[in-house]
Amino acid sequence: MVLLARKDEEGNTQTLYDHLHGAGRLASGFEDEFADISRTAAVLHDVGKVAQQFQTYLLSDDGHRGDVQHARQGAFVVNDFFESKGEIEEIAKEILELAISKHHGGLPDCIDESGNRAFLLGFTESDKSNEKYAYQEIKRGLNGLALDLQSNFRGSAEDIACFLKKIKSLGMSKDSIYFYLGLLVKLIYSRLVDADRTDAACSGRLGVTFYCELQKDEYIKRILQWHVDAAWPLTFFKKSIVEGAERVNVVQYEGAPSFTDIINCACGTSDRSSKSYKRFAKDVKERLIECMFGGAQFPMSILNAACHKVTRPMGYDNIRVWRRDFEIACSLWKKHYIDETRKQHRQEDVITMYLEPNRDDRDYLYGRLLALADNFEESVLRKQGVKDRPTNAIKLMSNFTAKPYTTWGTLWKQLMPYLKSANGGSWFRNEVDDVMALFKEGDFEDNKALSPMFLLGYSCQRRASKRKAQEISQKNNSNN
Repeated sequence: MVLLARKDEEGNTQTLYDHLHGAGRLASGFEDEFADISRTAAVLHDVGKVAQQFQTYLLSDDGHRGDVQHARQGAFVVNDFFESKGEIEEIAKEILELAISKHHGGLPDCIDESGNRAFLLGFTESDKSNEKYAYQEIKRGLNGLALDLQSNFRGSAEDIACFLKKIKSLGMSKDSIYFYLGLLVKLIYSRLVDADRTDAACSGRLGVTFYCELQKDEYIKRILQWHVDAAWPLTFFKKSIVEGAERVNVVQYEGAPSFTDIINCACGTSDRSSKSYKRFAKDVKERLIECMFGGAQFPMSILNAACHKVTRPMGYDNIRVWRRDFEIACSLWKKHYIDETRKQHRQEDVITMYLEPNRDDRDYLYGRLLALADNFEESVLRKQGVKDRPTNAIKLMSNFTAKPYTTWGTLWKQLMPYLKSANGGSWFRNEVDDVMALFKEGDFEDNKALSPMFLLGYSCQRRASKRKAQEISQKNNSNN
């Protein structure tokens, strides 16, 4: 029996043997580096199609896409047949398992909030014996595909060994190594997906919207540059079910936002099933790819849309969701400013994701003032037992960005009751005075609208104030 990989609407078919080997050649041929591990991922990604249940589904014309699962079985093969001799082999295995099992979309979390290796929990023996995967049948059918598993596994381990040697030679911390391993996962995953779709292209399935020919190492370099330039302290909400109840865990990390997060931050509609959202998302994703790999400037339409949206926090139903979008907007504008300084050869003015206490940019300083007011009022409200209520700083943000000088006067008056309840709030007044002293002559009184630089000043100051408050609290607790 000839095993098939797919059949199109006209009845044209592609054999599984041809598809796996064709995808393997493509994945390994994109560039010389990481050729073996990319080929291994590609030749194993669709082995789940060996199962009779998939072949029946393919030929019956009586099923729906996704009815028969075939993605995870390749990861099971890696888990079973890849001989582990140490750390290098274990890393290679996990990268292959990640890329193969999720090649239809959506790389999973490897570590949960408790630090457990959540992804690997899915590779239990009971999982492999589940009838829906038909794994034993697939193992028996591997010989007919001539996949040369052991040779591919050896080559994959050698790729990882070279990668780790190069990274460790730079003297990086363990956390940094994990960061670069994460980028490598995305690279292998990308090569697998590209190879799969290119080799499987039938009539109407493949369309080239962007093409960029890159020299050796330039591909990785541009991905790294994107993630470094757009890095910002971000928040991720992860939902879980605990004892039958839904729980939302807040995960904080430093990194670049995903394309999906950027799209949702810039999009004005919350209905993600609408045609307008899908058109918008497709357009933005294409433009972001051009930015990442083609060196195109970040589209001002996206930047301005994100800024406009987050400077109107009262338009959000949930303040926490607003703060998350605000962080994403900061990452986008940080990248924009870095691109601009790089273009103008002003390396001394590079923006960072941390508070710059001596930066005297008017808009940055006004952002710091608003953050101080926000944090102060929030701390007083918390002591009064009030949570998740928008502060006056949040309520007035839209006005503040349009007319900062006059709005600051209004905000200061509204802070008076809180100052009285905090015995004058001397620490808050002192911090405000420190920021005010940095304004150049005439800048504070200038009432023109603020640029998005104010976003960065606000975010950096708010985080710095929170961190300082936590340190004071921990010190007081230790003394007690």
